[in-house]
Amino acid sequence: MKLNEQAKIASILRSLADSKETDPAKFFVELVKGAQAALDAGRIMGRENSGERDQGQRPPGEEKAKSGFDFLKSDFDFSKMSEAPHLAREQLEAVKKTAEMVESLENAGYKKPEQDNWVSRMLDNHQRGYMQSDIFTEAAVGLVWMAAKLAEKIIEGPEKAQTQDRKGELVSEIKGELAKIGKAAEKQLAHSHIREANQGRDVVMSMRVTQARNVWRSGDHQKADQMIIQTYEKLASEAKKQHMHYEPHPKFQKIISEAKAREKQRTKAAEQSNVNENAKRKEQGLNL
Repeated sequence: MKLNEQAKIASILRSLADSKETDPAKFFVELVKGAQAALDAGRIMGRENSGERDQGQRPPGEEKAKSGFDFLKSDFDFSKMSEAPHLAREQLEAVKKTAEMVESLENAGYKKPEQDNWVSRMLDNHQRGYMQSDIFTEAAVGLVWMAAKLAEKIIEGPEKAQTQDRKGELVSEIKGELAKIGKAAEKQLAHSHIREANQGRDVVMSMRVTQARNVWRSGDHQKADQMIIQTYEKLASEAKKQHMHYEPHPKFQKIISEAKAREKQRTKAAEQSNVNENAKRKEQGLNL
């Protein structure tokens, strides 16, 4: 995933986690919009997995035989959601969009989380390097699962013993989960930014090494080494000013290290030559 795509998803996570909206139904609409934007930013679902399938792929008469949300088969239960008169049109549309996103993700092979602490488990796997997808893909898909969970809960009417306080608690719980993912995503974004910046610096370093090799072949070994050393020091200084650390590609690290070692030997040889020259002059002065 490209840096700008990662940045957009991190921004969506931050915005949702910091949302001032406390009404579950209204926050649900925000969450669905954020989930769709995150999936689009990461280009996670292709057309073949979008909710709008080609009619030719469906058995004849299937659309006519089913209505409402029945055609959206999913691990989440959306069957009663079209019968929720207390929801506004925008909220009902958000429910349908959530159902479509869930179906698309499940068709693409993504599985519904089976445990309540799946966010903590996901982040733990990320930290240990066990995740199959990058943190931004996991976060974008996670937004859909959270929207589905919130939809299932808020659609239940008062008769389902879902008090407004409990629904409010669910919103706070989801915002807390989003904050956890957002923090991990922003940390990863910083690493990605540094990695991309260092790749650009490695391009500069590569060009300079090529130039230095040509100078080396011409016989001016000291100038070649100084070209390499000075370029590295300049790039490292620029990185430091941007609060980064430039660590060259290993192949360049070896070249830089060897150039520094040779320059150090030259410096020592020059210093020893000066010592010998001074001693010679002193000896000549005593013999006068």
